Amino acid sequence: NYGADVVMPDVPKCGGLAESRKIANLAEMYYVPFAPHLVSTPLGTMATCHVCASVPNFLVLEWHALEERDAWDSYVRLPNGARSIVEDGHIAVSDVPGIGVELDMEGVRKHAVPGYGIFE
Repeated sequence: NYGADVVMPDVPKCGGLAESRKIANLAEMYYVPFAPHLVSTPLGTMATCHVCASVPNFLVLEWHALEERDAWDSYVRLPNGARSIVEDGHIAVSDVPGIGVELDMEGVRKHAVPGYGIFE
């Protein structure tokens, strides 16, 4: 008798990459699939994708489609000249160090909400 049919942690909110993997690994011990919740920034999205790629019980990643991804994509610099994090409905997980993207502060400043501070 299981307490959950699927576990759906939110990687950026449940403690990060390591804690998410612990949750997935514990679920996997009981044959429970891992299907993270995702409503996040490009950084949170890439972190979540890396966790998904590293656990055997990954099922599916929730995704909220964006009407206009130009601003969203401008927040990060992608490896190998890629233009968008999402290509043809897929997100490629890079093998470069880190989570595969770098924060682009120029893009962040350009789309910042007036009155909110930007960390640097």
